[in-house]
Amino acid sequence: MRNCTRLVRICPGYGRGTFLAALICSLACNAAEWQSGANGTFSNGANWGGTVPAADEALVFSGPSGAWTSIENDTALTYGSAAFGAGHFLFTGPLNVSGGITIDSPDNPVVVKKSGDWAVGTTIQIGLAANSTAVFTNKSGNVSFVNINLGQAAGAKGVFVHESGHLAAGTTANNIGGRYNTTLANAEGVLEINGGTATFNRALLLGESANSIGRYFQRTAGDVKVNDWCRFGRGAGSYNEVVIGSGTFSIDNGSHNPQTFLAQGANSKCVMTVANGAKFTSTYYVYCGYETSADTTLFVTNNGSFTARRLWLTSYNNGSPKKVKGRLELRDGGTLNVSENLYIGNGMESSDTTIIDGGALNVGHFSIGNNGDSVVVMEKGTITAQEVSTGERNVGSADITVNGGKFSISGMFEPGRGASKFCVINLNNDGEIETGNVTQFGYTGDVCANLRMNLNGGVFKTTGLVHNKGANNATINFNGGTLKIHGDRTGSKPDGTDAAGRACFIHHNVPANAGRVVFKILEGGGTIDVSGNFYHVFIPVSSGVAEGSDGGLAIASDPAGGTLTMTNSLSYTGPTTVKAGATLALADSGAEVSNALVLEAGATNVVATTLSFKPGSSLSMEFSSVKGDPAITAAAGVTTDERIPVTYTADTTLRGSMTKTLIGGGSIHGLGAGFRLAQATEGGVDTTSRLELRVEDGNLVIGKKRGTCVCIR
Repeated sequence: MRNCTRLVRICPGYGRGTFLAALICSLACNAAEWQSGANGTFSNGANWGGTVPAADEALVFSGPSGAWTSIENDTALTYGSAAFGAGHFLFTGPLNVSGGITIDSPDNPVVVKKSGDWAVGTTIQIGLAANSTAVFTNKSGNVSFVNINLGQAAGAKGVFVHESGHLAAGTTANNIGGRYNTTLANAEGVLEINGGTATFNRALLLGESANSIGRYFQRTAGDVKVNDWCRFGRGAGSYNEVVIGSGTFSIDNGSHNPQTFLAQGANSKCVMTVANGAKFTSTYYVYCGYETSADTTLFVTNNGSFTARRLWLTSYNNGSPKKVKGRLELRDGGTLNVSENLYIGNGMESSDTTIIDGGALNVGHFSIGNNGDSVVVMEKGTITAQEVSTGERNVGSADITVNGGKFSISGMFEPGRGASKFCVINLNNDGEIETGNVTQFGYTGDVCANLRMNLNGGVFKTTGLVHNKGANNATINFNGGTLKIHGDRTGSKPDGTDAAGRACFIHHNVPANAGRVVFKILEGGGTIDVSGNFYHVFIPVSSGVAEGSDGGLAIASDPAGGTLTMTNSLSYTGPTTVKAGATLALADSGAEVSNALVLEAGATNVVATTLSFKPGSSLSMEFSSVKGDPAITAAAGVTTDERIPVTYTADTTLRGSMTKTLIGGGSIHGLGAGFRLAQATEGGVDTTSRLELRVEDGNLVIGKKRGTCVCIR
């Protein structure tokens, strides 16, 4: 029996210094030494220089540098500790130590555990020698320990690979790449779970030292549970990589709420990927980019899922400027679930980008560009949120582009919630934004000075538009897109409805001299789809084109029966087209038409008290025996300041007599109009048909005294 029964009792520095120091200490204590170059079993005394080690002894394994040594443990004794030095080792069978295990040497040791269970009383340390690389691989069997330390010296690299069985970590934090409050440049730790299961009862820490490197890989299989905090990049200037490409990774604790940090330290960087059907789950908060100039990238792709209670893409940091960067990408079926709040562009002077290119984002409250500058680009996929706000804390900005997919908000949409720098929303192509409650501009203070919604395509669907606070306008530009009105409001109702208390409206809850919602018609024009609902527009609709003509405005309703009520004149330059099933109501007396008014076949009617056609305007009506007939109802009549072209067109061949009501309720008066009656032909003209014009309850006056009516066949 050797005269040193337990190395760690006599040599307290063992396990914290280099392998060389540990080896010197072990020799001084007469530790059991495996013979260099030997292959065989523990019970063969020749492999130990003549004496098999006893319980509580320290074990030292060394072999020829770069050569493989096979070791088989056929005993169940508990030893004091184990140190693997130079060489490559194939280890079979159990290994029980009351102390720790060290794998370290300047000669880059490799240990492969082929089978058996290892029970380690304290720490597994891999990679302590500066500028060396040490690797441990568990091929089969279980490994239990208090904690692991990987890469614990400048330039050192420690690698732990688990392929089968179970890892059970105990009561101390696990350091993957350096240690906190140390400067270990390029100290690198790699933890790789490629099968089996793992449980970490204390924190999992990557890149703890300044300028260190922490890597976590879960590429092919594995189910991992962390019952404490995760810090991926606490060290200043550290680089950290997390890849969860298979299995599950969950962070949960029944007694407290463990937080997760990505790129926590100043100038640190963390790139995290969840892919290939893998699942990352945190029951609490995830913070990205916490200190100055930290940089986080989060990829969720290929049917992977990321779930958290709250997620900060750039953390708030109590309002101090941090210049943090963040990037979030959802692609190819990736799913991001945030049950409470998702904050992007949250840190003061921060900047981030979110790309949705397939997959699904599901969130409670989605806050964009509060204190920092945030860009959101959606190409396809879905965003489902309970509420969405931008610029909540005044100094941020939001640049949102929806090119495709659907952005659904079950509650309220609040662009420009505070006096932020700007908020621009671009809706393009076949993209869709839908709200279950109103879209509200401004909240407790001034809406941002540069707030625009550009409807360049797609559909923006909402129950109403409310300008709630402040003197700045909220401008909605129509340039090819559709504003769709629906009355299925959910949640609480904000102040301000129309006189009838209807659910759909554009309203101002501010004094008359304050800001308002402004509609501008650009070259591409636009559509307001009332979809069987009533919608009141209490604001002017004007042209946004400096020179030339804008694209006009169409009023649509599918299903039929929807009404758009406008309380201001139609002052844009393009045509106003009332489509099948829709009614355009011009609520105020003296409503004016300054452009072309087109009533398509099946349009319900245009309703006004008095309708005045200004110089340069025109009227066009289409009739169809299938879609029904349009009409103008003007209780006090229709006036014109000069002769205007009025065109009536049938979209099918007229057969037999047909009576069309053009103007109901009032008279056409003023200078009159030169009526041009036309028939569309479809397979020839039936010369026996006739078109009769009639004014109900009024008079049809052509010219002041007499005129002509020309039918063109």
